[in-house]
Amino acid sequence: MPRGSWNRGYLLYIYRAFVHGYLRQDFAKAKADYLTASEVKGAPPYLSQMRQWLNQEHSEKILGVKMLKILISNTQDPALKEFYMEKLKLYEPR
Repeated sequence: MPRGSWNRGYLLYIYRAFVHGYLRQDFAKAKADYLTASEVKGAPPYLSQMRQWLNQEHSEKILGVKMLKILISNTQDPALKEFYMEKLKLYEPR
């Protein structure tokens, strides 16, 4: 490998998944980014494990629930917490 080259190209897709999932709540795009990251040479094993459940139909809803729960647990802002909780109701099974 040439000096200075970067061998963690999968991280570009992880960052995109962060933007799509956590910042925009576009879980279908976040799912696509995670799946692409899992296929990049040198990707860590956890991405292969994610790929297994992300390949299932409607798994973007599961991803949405996971990401929204993280957002809810990490915010101290009551209004933002309520916003995320309302979004969570759209994705959690009833």
